Amino acid sequence: MSANQPRSALGRGVLDVDRKRTTHSCSRSDAALVPSTQAAVGANAQPYYAAGGGVLIGLLAPLAALGLLVIILVAIATSGRQRIKLYKPIDEADRIDDWLYLPETLYVFMLIIIVSAGAGPYSLNALILGLMNKHFA
Repeated sequence: MSANQPRSALGRGVLDVDRKRTTHSCSRSDAALVPSTQAAVGANAQPYYAAGGGVLIGLLAPLAALGLLVIILVAIATSGRQRIKLYKPIDEADRIDDWLYLPETLYVFMLIIIVSAGAGPYSLNALILGLMNKHFA
């Protein structure tokens, strides 16, 4: 048995790491084609931040809230359903209670209020509309 040979099956992968790196490494031109993980996460998160900021400051709040509402409904339909299965409800009343216990359900109700009522009198929409009325009057 040589010094580089593993003594057990458990250590075999540890000693082969350097060999795997050299055989599966990519050149600089290949690495340029793969986007950075941080850039991809940042680019995917921008619409969420823009919509949340729009709701927060009241700029096109109903439209931004509608976009966030769609995102939340998809989250409820996908991961919410899996979490409800993990709770193991004992009957239909418990299942409804578990659905209402999800934080996304509260967000849905809040966003429905913003979509239906609008941003309110202290929003950027109201400020811009007031300035437009003064200018054109």
